[in-house]
Amino acid sequence: MNKIIKGAFLKGSVEVITSKSAAHRVMICAAAADKKTVVFGLNDSADTAATRRCLTALGAEFRDMPDGACEITPILKRGQNADGNKDTENKNAGNGGEIRNLKADFLVKQEGFPLSDLRIKGGADAEKSVEIRNLNAEKSGEIKNFKADGNASTENLNAEKSGEIKILDCGESGSTLRFLLPFAAALGFDAEFHMSGRLPERPTDELTDAMKKNGVKVLKDGRILRTSGRLKSGIFTLGGKVSSQFISGLLMALPLLEGESVISCGNAPESAGYIDITLGVLEKFGAAAVCCENGKYIINGKKYPQSECAPIEGENEKHTGNSESRPSFEAAAVGLGGNKYIGKYRSPGYVEIEKDWSNAAFFIVAGVLNGDIFLKGLDLNSKQPDREIVDIIRRMGGDITVKNRGIEHNETGEKEYYEREKNGGAEFGETDKNRGIERGKMCENKCGETEKNCGAEFGETDKNRGIERGKICENKCGETNETGAEKCGIEVKKSSLKGVEIDAKNIPDIIPIISVAAGAASGRTVIYNAGRLRLKECDRLEATAEMLVRLGVAAVADGDTLTIDGGGGGFGKDAKGKTVVLDGYNDHRMVMSAAVAGLICRSSAEIVGAEAVNKSYPDFFEDLEGLKA
Repeated sequence: MNKIIKGAFLKGSVEVITSKSAAHRVMICAAAADKKTVVFGLNDSADTAATRRCLTALGAEFRDMPDGACEITPILKRGQNADGNKDTENKNAGNGGEIRNLKADFLVKQEGFPLSDLRIKGGADAEKSVEIRNLNAEKSGEIKNFKADGNASTENLNAEKSGEIKILDCGESGSTLRFLLPFAAALGFDAEFHMSGRLPERPTDELTDAMKKNGVKVLKDGRILRTSGRLKSGIFTLGGKVSSQFISGLLMALPLLEGESVISCGNAPESAGYIDITLGVLEKFGAAAVCCENGKYIINGKKYPQSECAPIEGENEKHTGNSESRPSFEAAAVGLGGNKYIGKYRSPGYVEIEKDWSNAAFFIVAGVLNGDIFLKGLDLNSKQPDREIVDIIRRMGGDITVKNRGIEHNETGEKEYYEREKNGGAEFGETDKNRGIERGKMCENKCGETEKNCGAEFGETDKNRGIERGKICENKCGETNETGAEKCGIEVKKSSLKGVEIDAKNIPDIIPIISVAAGAASGRTVIYNAGRLRLKECDRLEATAEMLVRLGVAAVADGDTLTIDGGGGGFGKDAKGKTVVLDGYNDHRMVMSAAVAGLICRSSAEIVGAEAVNKSYPDFFEDLEGLKA
């Protein structure tokens, strides 16, 4: 579809959507956990739907709950049924074992049998009807998970024994493909990864070559990647300009294996901040992974010489080999042998997906170009690298104020406090400690006799003083997430911008929208280390330059550098009142960037292929329209 965007001033507030980067990682870890996990804030983008679809094919279950929560039931251990019982009783069924929970001591081989009335006799349970969904066993090779030689297998049967192939439709999601390639192999599944759009052209060789050296066969056939064999622990060497997604995929897969593994990438990977997101989610699920200063990541290790894992200064310190801060691997690498689920990760019970800084960037730029916008729910302590958008726009002269639910911080960083603000009908007392209260503890005003938030497990209808679980009571004294980290709002106002120099190495996803800001700024902006943009859904570096040129801005993409000579005002000066047509390049970030640019077009902008926003932000245009004054 095409979308017309007319110049408009934006005013109001918008709830920032949740991070699909975090969502991919949380879903994968939950699918390999020891028990169910309730996840708040899974968005409905095409990319997250692809990961959900593929994890379902691997055996995880997703149950949508009220108010956007989703209960994830992890993948069963192979060779076990839904009750957690092993399938070894079915000895006469070859390598298969059972159809669901049916005992059988025979082989089935029949072509064209009826779907609704296949009777099987034998074993302790005689005359049980079985629904078969795949008609021709000899031609298709399987009835649900039915082998062509007649041996039956369950949905959760060991892929190495049954020979079943998992079909994983990744759509156009690079994260889904790169995360699940090693994950499925670590579980021992043979798999076909189906790819759409430009995904088959995006690089995976560094990752698949490392997998090949550790027990996995990989074959690419057009839009399909086929893998077979179980991944083995060991050394995983990645060279060149390594994508952070390769490392993240291995970091989530290798804790599933027995024995120590080391990921070595030599140089600092591209978009390294996204690895911090992965390490944060792994820590939440109790997995054992250590990030080392010299480009090594150690998984399931037991000893770390200081020379190999020197401490990293700053926010990553807790992921280093420092003996005082590294996680306990013997405790974290759990082997829950009696549990029916894989159990290599410990479920925290519930997880709340944080808000997305990369999608917030579009509204931040929209605000400084032509608006007065308040963005709710962002976490300044987030590990997301795209939070750098605040510093970049401020360097360009943007007026951005950080607030907490509309309450400004004082000089000490504490939140201003409303002494008599109501909390569930109870007034605050002098000892109230809800500012920074840890999740799972009650605020001291005891405002709810039946409150069961202290250690209570989640339930569909379980509420806290009439407020849904996972949300903080509306006392206005500052939201906290499950770690107690502060959530905040970003107030952005129309500003005069100037050109600056920007290093794109760790923030490739927000370069197109930053370039729109640069096009409206006065002076030259130089964006360097941006070569990875050429490997996205489109060649984003070239596409961004082309978009700006159509808008009347001088822009040149050369190698890994984008140079923009901003016009210091609105776009489309040479359009002479005509609508400026902008290609969406089948790229969600290009479409949203073009839409923001259209807000300051002298006439209007028509975006071709605007439906590409569904990849990450299906409601983008509705949220944008809701801000128009």
